[in-house]
Amino acid sequence: HLFPNNKKRGFHLNEMASAWRSWEEIIADFKSAKEDFKQTGSHEALKVFINTALGETWELQGKSANDDSLIERRETYAADLPEGVLLLTAGVDVQDDRFEVEVVGWGKGFESWGIQYQKIYCNPAKEQSWKELETFLEREYFFEKGNGLIIAATCIDTGGHHTDESYQFLKKMERKNKRIYGVKGMGGAGFPLLYKESRNTKNKVRIFLLGVDAGKEKLLARLQIEEKGAGYCHFPSNEERNYDEKYMKGLNSEQLITTFVNGRPKAKWVKKSGVRNEPLDLRNYATAAVEILNPKWDSLEKKVNAGVNYMKKSEKVQVKKRG
Repeated sequence: HLFPNNKKRGFHLNEMASAWRSWEEIIADFKSAKEDFKQTGSHEALKVFINTALGETWELQGKSANDDSLIERRETYAADLPEGVLLLTAGVDVQDDRFEVEVVGWGKGFESWGIQYQKIYCNPAKEQSWKELETFLEREYFFEKGNGLIIAATCIDTGGHHTDESYQFLKKMERKNKRIYGVKGMGGAGFPLLYKESRNTKNKVRIFLLGVDAGKEKLLARLQIEEKGAGYCHFPSNEERNYDEKYMKGLNSEQLITTFVNGRPKAKWVKKSGVRNEPLDLRNYATAAVEILNPKWDSLEKKVNAGVNYMKKSEKVQVKKRG
């Protein structure tokens, strides 16, 4: 028994067990609801049928990756960095009681490796918390043969919690010539992931406006690639890296739904119920970071193979103006 201490029994019955409605009537209602969807594009009749006839919760289905296949594709890493990684970026989400961070490795053709998913519990209202974050982002990660990489660029969400503190931190990082950038998401179709730069902030720090829907579409397409190589997403099974079932469901926490408005199809991203979407947001930010860098993969491959650990901190990153 799932709940051995529960003294009350619960039952779930739908119309198919009813003495007042025949199966023929129920089937006719279902066919009618399906036909209404075909004719109008509206799910409303199907929603009513699921709620009333079947007594179940309506959940709109759309395009998303398969949770089980993502969990099953995890692999054991023999070192911090698997072979093939040429560059590291990170995404940071700021919450009231923590930072959530993902470090992602990138290779040719934007093949990616989840390296570390980390929650840093702290009070982001305190300066010390941001020092802890800076220290975490300075860590070096190593290949099995001994050479290593540091995080080449980081994107931090500034559109949610502790915006003022985020801007203050980013200004300090700007003065230190560190490639740690602020980002702010913009929903809606038609915006590329890297939409444009802006300094329209309280302290004139540079941030990037992100077309988050475009980022989600890009990630969904990559998650559906099944052969290792360009675009494929690797994830570790090593327990300490925190790519567990909860993370995987969070990465796949939104689905692309097509609805009809005034008879015209309109696609929108809808969050699945009961699932947190920080992993999805973080992967978007880490992807934005690699696109900001716009790396030359062949050149990076030569440096990594030669044992050059990472791009020098003094190197300037050229970012084209957008918008």
